[in-house]
Amino acid sequence: MQVMDGGIKLVPDCVLRLLSQERPTTYPTSQIEHGVVVFADISGFTTLCEQAGSAGNSGIDILAQQINQRFNILVEGKVERARSSQ
Repeated sequence: MQVMDGGIKLVPDCVLRLLSQERPTTYPTSQIEHGVVVFADISGFTTLCEQAGSAGNSGIDILAQQINQRFNILVEGKVERARSSQ
């Protein structure tokens, strides 16, 4: 994803490339991408958010970084296992 105007755009680069092509593309179109999806239930998430929010934006940023670090560990493990099974 790209950073623009100080925030993260929620449109993946592959979609932006498709939409920015000079010649018209016939829709619908498809593209195969490899990825990992993680579904998780964080116990006490609402309370965590409220406590982090009481510290302002910096508290929310710290909470987001902590969650991302933990999910990255999970995702990296899955990716590594997928590579070794090929």
